[in-house]
Amino acid sequence: MNILEPNSPPQTSLPELAAPVRDWEALRAAVENGAHAVYFGLQQFNARMRARNFTVEELPKLMRYLHSRGVRGYACINTLIFTDELLEAEHLVRACINCGVDGIVVQDIGLAILIRKISPDVPIHASTQMTITHSDGIKFASELGCNLVVLARECSIAHIQEIQKTLKTEGISMPLQVFVHGALCVSFSGQCLTSASFGGRSANRGECAQACRLPYQLVVDGKVWDCDGARFLLSTRDLNTVLLLPELIAAGAASLKIEGRMKHAGYVAIVTDVYRKALDRLSTNPNLTGETLFTDSEWRDLNYKLEMGFSRGFCPGWLLGPNYESLVHGLFPGKRGPLIGKIVAVTKRSLIIDQLTPYPIAAGDGIVVSNLNSEGPEPGGRVHTVIKRDGTLELTFPQDSIILKKSRLGMLVYKTSDPQLDREIRRTYTSEKPVRRSPLDIYVSGQAAQPLKVIARDHLGYKVEVTSKIPLQVAHKHPLTESFLAEHLGRLGDTPFYLRNLTSSLNDKLILPVSELNRMRREMVEALIEKRVTATNWTISEPEPIAPKELERLRTKTNGSTQENETQVQLWVMVRSLVQLEAALETNARFVYLDLPTINEVSEALRMFRSVSPIATTPNQLAACFVAPPRITLPGEEKFIDSLLELNPDGVLVRNAAQLYRVKNSRFVIDATFNVANPIAFNWLLERFHPERITPGYDLTHKQVLDLTPFVPADRIELIIHQHIPMFHMQYCLFARWTARAPNRLSCGAKCKIHSLAIRDRKGVTHPVLPDPFCRNTVFNGQPQSAAEYYLDFLSTGITKFRVEFVNESPEEIKRTLNLYQRLLAKEIDGATVCSSLKARSRLGVLSTAEDTPIT
Repeated sequence: MNILEPNSPPQTSLPELAAPVRDWEALRAAVENGAHAVYFGLQQFNARMRARNFTVEELPKLMRYLHSRGVRGYACINTLIFTDELLEAEHLVRACINCGVDGIVVQDIGLAILIRKISPDVPIHASTQMTITHSDGIKFASELGCNLVVLARECSIAHIQEIQKTLKTEGISMPLQVFVHGALCVSFSGQCLTSASFGGRSANRGECAQACRLPYQLVVDGKVWDCDGARFLLSTRDLNTVLLLPELIAAGAASLKIEGRMKHAGYVAIVTDVYRKALDRLSTNPNLTGETLFTDSEWRDLNYKLEMGFSRGFCPGWLLGPNYESLVHGLFPGKRGPLIGKIVAVTKRSLIIDQLTPYPIAAGDGIVVSNLNSEGPEPGGRVHTVIKRDGTLELTFPQDSIILKKSRLGMLVYKTSDPQLDREIRRTYTSEKPVRRSPLDIYVSGQAAQPLKVIARDHLGYKVEVTSKIPLQVAHKHPLTESFLAEHLGRLGDTPFYLRNLTSSLNDKLILPVSELNRMRREMVEALIEKRVTATNWTISEPEPIAPKELERLRTKTNGSTQENETQVQLWVMVRSLVQLEAALETNARFVYLDLPTINEVSEALRMFRSVSPIATTPNQLAACFVAPPRITLPGEEKFIDSLLELNPDGVLVRNAAQLYRVKNSRFVIDATFNVANPIAFNWLLERFHPERITPGYDLTHKQVLDLTPFVPADRIELIIHQHIPMFHMQYCLFARWTARAPNRLSCGAKCKIHSLAIRDRKGVTHPVLPDPFCRNTVFNGQPQSAAEYYLDFLSTGITKFRVEFVNESPEEIKRTLNLYQRLLAKEIDGATVCSSLKARSRLGVLSTAEDTPIT
């Protein structure tokens, strides 16, 4: 037997379909229903730590199974990595590389750098947690060594087209992965701090508690706003883009990602099957559109399955641009399934409903009755019998059923369970034999007195050659015809293959024992599988752990002082209105960030600042006024940044990777939105982009900042010492959705310029909402927090730059707050006094630990 080198997989214009898997059952469901790839988490450092996930010990078996089936496997190590976790993360990375994973999905900048130092060729995928929304963000990922970028869900098809156009112009080749189905985050992934701020469970650490699915009241100008019964104001519908696949393919999406690593195998099976059906149909007829991809009846059946898999109601997300009404209905936060009808009568034993949709309902099915006007669980149960009468359905239940007691006229009935469909779906992934098999092409050759040669090639391009141990002989009867060979070599029922095509060049009437053909077939299959599972062999640059050596190198390189240098202590103040700036200047603020919604306001603010302070040109001057562009930059928004720079500010607070390449001739500071969590990330940004300072990510505690300081120049650190945590940062506009009832910002009447807005949570805390220049909304925590108690600890390490951020404080509150911090920096009062005076929560970022107590 001779195993030949594989040819490159055949090129196709169709994208990869990547399915989520949380366990072995979901893994089989994805494979048997047609996923080209799966992505999974291990028991550390993945963005779905609450899922079951896989163990490191299972990795070899997992990857062997996937590769034997011709499916790629991507390991998610996509959380932030703190300084004391780098070695542990490296061990996990090395395990993935050694087991032949086809890619590692990462969020952390430092981890991407570390992976590329370990291996020059293992693929790195930039997670959607990196918040990449622009071609310059992709350029940034490319510099990190990434081989694929998962775009932020907020990118529309038009944005993707513009990004591809720019990448082509700049000569950057980067495959783009796009989410196509499943749950949507209302906040930009990687920028949501709500779960951590509310309950200490950080989304950037894989512990999102889905605070967006909770009920909130809308507060407009201080009064509760009537939202027509909607209480779940931030809970988005689910994404469904089957009929948009032709447009996504035309836009150049290289990979289509299904969300759902928390979901069960049945969901994975249904969604993977539907999207694979669509892709297979497009592969045979690429001219199909969303309207012609399926017939009406086909789409009704497929969409029904998708709704039964999991649905909060479907929408196209942001792919067609903003449509706030489509995105959020606000009526319920959990799974509903398809709508069946409306209750028109309630009897002692039954509900009588007008059927509003053609979806089936049968005895044994589960239903739920919407209960939009009250809190608590909604009534549901299993149907005993179904009686059809002239457009109505009578659904019977036990006489004392809770569903009968709580149902009222006009309530809507949704189907939540279909046991028959469940059984049908389970059969696709519970069989011991492969259900979905990949095509095999076989070429047969030979001549009398010579061995028979069989060459087999699979759809991935792998080839194997097997030869008979018995020479061919002249046949007197039953020669090796193509049909005879196909019958015996094509008996592949228990294997991952099926015979697609067999070609024979046997010219003479030759024969070989059937037993030898069977042996060759088994050898051929085993060789192909072995070739598949051993093909991935990534290079390891350094066999010994790199993280400790890298940290020691950075420790040696760091020249930052560990002594207090009070002459360089600066208090920077972020203001969000001209009134706030005026109050700050009256309190002798000399270092200011302007986070203002319009160019005109920024221009006026710079004039106000310079009327009391000179233009700053160096970091050591005694005054400076920096501008703060929006946290997100989408294609087409670059002009706003350019307009800010044309105003000649003293510097820029850079908040995303797309802005880095536009401020290279300016002084700038990198903001906490970059989620810098370890020294490798910090120093790479310093060396590559040369910012004056970097603000560590919001997830770092006081202790973790102290852990950072031995390895980075302390004078290049800036800390936010006082803030209202920016919890949700959203493309979704609450002003337009609820006060204007408008689908997008083009028709909202600029309600944000008329009203002040906030949301009130279940505990009665009111959280202010501010729009940015492009109508993105940020929900800030209503309670301020302060790191004042840790000030002396930070100062002792050489950190001298601190920031106070305001949101909607009055001039009096600003003056009082700044006075307290100025006295703190002058050591006239202690941090506890500051916190108690401001009623601020004492912590640095969004997380705190038992060890997070002041040292000094």
